[in-house]
Amino acid sequence: MILNKQGESFAVEGRTFLIGGMVWANDESDYRGLFGRITEIRDSADRETENEGPDIYCDFMVPEQEYMVNEIEKRFSALYRTPKHMNELPLDGVIMAPEMLEPVAETLGSSEGKLYALAFIYDGECDSTIGMVAVSADKSVLMRAMFDDLDTFLKKEKYKAVLSSTFREKGRERYTFEPAAVEESSFTLDYIIFEVPIYGGAKGGAVA
Repeated sequence: MILNKQGESFAVEGRTFLIGGMVWANDESDYRGLFGRITEIRDSADRETENEGPDIYCDFMVPEQEYMVNEIEKRFSALYRTPKHMNELPLDGVIMAPEMLEPVAETLGSSEGKLYALAFIYDGECDSTIGMVAVSADKSVLMRAMFDDLDTFLKKEKYKAVLSSTFREKGRERYTFEPAAVEESSFTLDYIIFEVPIYGGAKGGAVA
């Protein structure tokens, strides 16, 4: 079976891949970090490889950011054991296995509701960290999670912190904590509660 018409789809491993659909190469592939579009899918006797699943042909986009270009050139130079530049790399018609790709949905569809998420941003003297704390449909639960997380942080660092500012706008709240005694340490710990829409109905690259 050969699929090469725009919009044709192939379902495998609980995901749907579309001809012309966007995909992202994950950590299972040497092309990890690159986005591309599917041009053809071959399965069964029409495969060119000996993969158990279908052969998915992708045209990958050339990265523009210098750091990413350098990282990919180093990766492929090590793979081929010879210096490789971006214009020498095969980026069109690359045969990928399904487990190497993450489909990108063509549309978001309609929101089916919303949840609230709690994230933190820590900016210290030596490092900065961003992370998620919890998700809930009840904002009061996230407030409790915020104070529990703050208590855990303060016990670990052995500091006392005070609420220094708050900020609210539609769908977002921020609470900033700083050390009570500035001479002991200098840091800010922001907790942000924000609305997260819920989407469903689309699988992988399938249109919702």
